[in-house]
Amino acid sequence: MNEALFFEEQRRFVLGEVEKIEYGELTGRQAVQTVSEGSRGTTAVRQYVLDKVGVMKLRANKAEDYNLIDLSGTYVDAPIFFSESGFEYDIEELWAAEQANMNLDSMKAETTIEAYEEMVNKLIWIGQSDVNLTGLANNANVDIATTQAGAALDTFTAQEQVDYFMTGYNDIYTNSKQKVKANTLALSTATFLYLDQTSYAIVAGVTTETLLERILKNSRLTMNDVIVSNELETAGASNIVRAIWYDRTPRRVKFNEVLPIEFRPTQVNDNSFKVPTVAKLGGVWIKYPSAFKYLDYEINA
Repeated sequence: MNEALFFEEQRRFVLGEVEKIEYGELTGRQAVQTVSEGSRGTTAVRQYVLDKVGVMKLRANKAEDYNLIDLSGTYVDAPIFFSESGFEYDIEELWAAEQANMNLDSMKAETTIEAYEEMVNKLIWIGQSDVNLTGLANNANVDIATTQAGAALDTFTAQEQVDYFMTGYNDIYTNSKQKVKANTLALSTATFLYLDQTSYAIVAGVTTETLLERILKNSRLTMNDVIVSNELETAGASNIVRAIWYDRTPRRVKFNEVLPIEFRPTQVNDNSFKVPTVAKLGGVWIKYPSAFKYLDYEINA
C-alpha cells in the first residue's frame, strides 16, 4: 500500500470539498472590498491618507498658466503580515479510510479555512492589536461624533435617536466638503435588533415605521446597505458600542489580501502527512478618513 500516493489522491478530494463552504455569519468581506496589492515577496506597501484639494476654473482664450490639482495628506509604509497554519492526517487515519474504501473526512481542511476566514473577519473589523494593526472600526484617523457621545440610546426620544444617527451621516457630507455621501451603515447585532424592533411612528396603536426604517429613509439607503457585526459591540471608546457610517467604495477604503490562503505541498513527517498553509495580509486601508464617522453609545434597552 502506497500511503503517499493515496494521500495525494485524497488531498485533491479534500481541498475540493472546502471550496463549497459559505460562511454567512462573517460579514467583514461584505463591509469592505478586497484588493491584492503587492507580490509574494512584498514586505510593505505605501498607503496614503488623503484629502483631495484643488480647484479647476475655465479660462478665456489661451492660458498662460494653469491650476495644479494636488493631494494633501500623509503616507505610511504599512507592513504586510505573514500567516501560516495547516492540518495533518496520521497513518492510521489513512489506513482506516483506504481499507473501508472511503474518502478522508474533509473537516480538518474545512476548519482550517474557517479559521482563516474568522481571522480575516476580525482583521477587517478591529485589526490585531499585538501587531499594531487596526481595522474598519478602530482607526485613529476617523472622527467620533461628539453629539450625545457615550449616552444610552433608550434615554432619547424616538426623534432624538434618529437625529443622533443622522448626525454621523450628515457629518461625512459636511466634512468631505460635499464630496462624499455615506452609502453604508455598520451596526452591532444588539443595535440592529434594537433599531429594527423599536417604533418610530405609531398610528392607531400599530407600528408604521421602525427607527431603522426612518434612518434609512432619511439617508436614502436600503436594508442591503446595512452590515451587522458582533465585533462592534465593544469597538467604541471604553469598550462601548460603536456604529459606522462610511463610503464603501474602493477609492475610500480597501482590505489588502496580498496572498489569500494557499495550501502548500504535502510534508511527510514520520507517520503523519501534513498540509501547510500560508497567507499574506496587509489589513484595512482607510484612504479618506473624511468618508467615515464613528458613533459611540450604549444600549440599555
